Amino acid sequence: MENYPIFSIIITTYNRANLVHRAILSVLEQSYGNFELIIINGGSTDSTDQVVRSIYDKRIRYIIQNENKGLHSSRNLGSEIAIGKYLYFLDDDDELIPGALEQIIQSIDNLSSNDVKWFWFNAVYAETNSFSGTGFHNEEKKVLFRDLLCQKIRGDYALVLNREAFGTNGSDERLWGYEGLLLLKIHKEYDGYYFPKVILRKYRQHGARISNISILPHLSQLILGESLYLEDFGDEMKTICPHTYARHLFNLGYFQMLDGKKEEAKKNILLSLKSRFSLKVFIFYILSIFLPHQQLIFLCKILKKV
Repeated sequence: MENYPIFSIIITTYNRANLVHRAILSVLEQSYGNFELIIINGGSTDSTDQVVRSIYDKRIRYIIQNENKGLHSSRNLGSEIAIGKYLYFLDDDDELIPGALEQIIQSIDNLSSNDVKWFWFNAVYAETNSFSGTGFHNEEKKVLFRDLLCQKIRGDYALVLNREAFGTNGSDERLWGYEGLLLLKIHKEYDGYYFPKVILRKYRQHGARISNISILPHLSQLILGESLYLEDFGDEMKTICPHTYARHLFNLGYFQMLDGKKEEAKKNILLSLKSRFSLKVFIFYILSIFLPHQQLIFLCKILKKV
C-alpha cells in the first residue's frame, strides 16, 4: 500500500474544453504530489479530448466514455477505479487553491477520531471571494446527520471522503442532481468533520448554470429524486424537522403537477400543507386546480420555477 496514492482526485467533464484545462492544472500544480488524477470524459463532442491529451503527467488516468451518461455515471466510474485512500470530486469548472492538498492532509492527520470518514472544507466563489456554503460558523466541529437532514447546512462545500466509506455506495445514475441523497446515506453510517479552511475556488459566471436550465425535460428524474428522499428519510424528517418534510412533499407535488400527474400532485401538496402551512404553497395549490396544464407551466416559467 505504501506505493499507492493518498488522494484520488476525480474530474468528470462534458463539453467543457474551455474550462477543464484550468481545473486540471490546479491539481497538477499542487505542492503535495502524492495523488492520482482521474479524468472521465463523458463522451464530449467538442475539443475536450485534445485539451486533456495536450497535458502530460504520469499521475493522470484518462478515460473516455462512449456516450454522455450523466454526472453520476462518470463519478461512479471514477470512484470504482480509484486506488487512493481519499476521494475528491473536482468539478471541471472549479479549481483547487494552491496548497489545498497540503491543508487537507495536515487537517486529517491532526484529527484524533478514527471514526470520521467525511471531511468538509470551505469553498469560495471566485467572482466575489464569498463563501459558497452556509451552516457552519468558522469553527471546527463534527458534521451532524441531523443538521444535514434538516438542511441546516446548505450550498457548496469541498468534501473529501475516505474511500472505504464509499464502499458499494454510489450515486443513483437514474437521477438528475440529488447528490444530497448520497451524502445523507453515508453520513448516517459514518461521522463527518468540518475544517474552516478554504481549499476550493468555484466559478459561476460562465455558460449555462444549472439554475437557468429548464427542468421540464428532467421531470421524471426529479420526481424520482424527491420520492427517494421521502422513501429513505421521510419518517425521520417528519419527526425531527417537519418543515423539511413539507418542503420535499411540495417539491414532489410540484414536479408531478408539471408532469401532468394532477391527482398524485394534489395529494402530496395537501400533505405538505398539513405538515406545515405555507401561503405560497396554498396559492399554488388553488391555481393548480383551476388553471389548465399549459397555463400552469406558463405561469411557472414567468416565475422562473421551470
